[in-house]
Amino acid sequence: MNYKPLDYFALYDEEMEEEEREERKTVLGVSFGFLITLISIAALAIVLFLTAISLRSYSFSGDAKKDAADFGLNQRFSTGFTNLQSDTLGDIYKMKKLYVIAENDVVVPKPDSDCFGTASSRDEIKKIYDSAEAYGLISADDSVFLKDKDWNGKEIKYYLDETILAVLWKSKYEGQTYNFAEVSVAHGSQFRRYLTGDRFGSVARDTTSSISKAINAVVGMSGDFYAYRDEGLVIYHRKLCRFKSSRLDACLVNSDGDLVLVGKKEFGTKDEFEKYIEDNDIIFSLSFGPILIKDGEIKKIGYYPIGQVNDNYARAAFAQVGTRHYLCCTVDGSVSLVDGTTPAVMAVKLAELGCVQAYTLDGGQTATIYHNGKVFNRVGYGSERPISDIIFFASAIPEK
Repeated sequence: MNYKPLDYFALYDEEMEEEEREERKTVLGVSFGFLITLISIAALAIVLFLTAISLRSYSFSGDAKKDAADFGLNQRFSTGFTNLQSDTLGDIYKMKKLYVIAENDVVVPKPDSDCFGTASSRDEIKKIYDSAEAYGLISADDSVFLKDKDWNGKEIKYYLDETILAVLWKSKYEGQTYNFAEVSVAHGSQFRRYLTGDRFGSVARDTTSSISKAINAVVGMSGDFYAYRDEGLVIYHRKLCRFKSSRLDACLVNSDGDLVLVGKKEFGTKDEFEKYIEDNDIIFSLSFGPILIKDGEIKKIGYYPIGQVNDNYARAAFAQVGTRHYLCCTVDGSVSLVDGTTPAVMAVKLAELGCVQAYTLDGGQTATIYHNGKVFNRVGYGSERPISDIIFFASAIPEK
């Protein structure tokens, strides 16, 4: 038999070529991955730059409706690009999605019916707080409910999606029934005010529950009933609509959702106050009072011109616990002046629960908390009063 001698140089050349091909594949793969990373980082930088320019260059014209609409476009621009980045960058760069409700939107995203629920124990609701923490909302350690030793032991209601947690319960304090709605939101735009007709001065009236349901509130609460009296302060869509503030304390709300409490003697002139509104990004106001807690300190309540502050009465108050963390409170009452409470007693309870800012809203038949299609508290005189305004909290998840 004849054997063909092996060409060791040829074999070596083939092995070298195979190694070179594999090396080129690796280099090309790394280069392509690196190129995609560079493109993604560049896109991120451009988006951040454009977003910053669009927001920093925005100026207000003084026309509340136009300003709200224009600013809404800026918000949608920023939000849309942020979420596009989150989807595009994927595993390269982890970014939490941002959901913002435009200021000029009257009807907000409808809550997901699957996100409503009930619980019957502290252990059960603690799991809901743990889930909320995973979304970047408050944790069980921040919870007002879990600190409330006066909980009546009955059913707890809640709503949770990745932009909002609401927990509602009832307590018995000083012999009276307190109704609480604790709310944590992901963005300040989810804390809102609505005036009937979406304008100052409308003669339309409706109940808290009807308004809340129509605009898709997760939690709705009666406001200050500004139309009942021709005094106080009204800021709506960043515009100063009424400036008759010499007798009443006010609660201002900025774009971050923080409460700024202002005493009745702290306003200055109208021009000075309008500048304060612009400089401090104030979105809306409430004007009833008095202030209950300011910067963690319970305020002494003496004479106050409205609200029968020294009588037992059905009450309403609104408080801030922390960053985008709030507490709505009503106290059930009747016409007998036996049921109900005073603002001073409410202040003590709210301070015990960790509220750092707290403000009295219109009580009596006005005082109402709404959740999941129903009134949560027992309304004074047995039925809701048609009013001119509410405050409310919304989910920011776009409807599918």
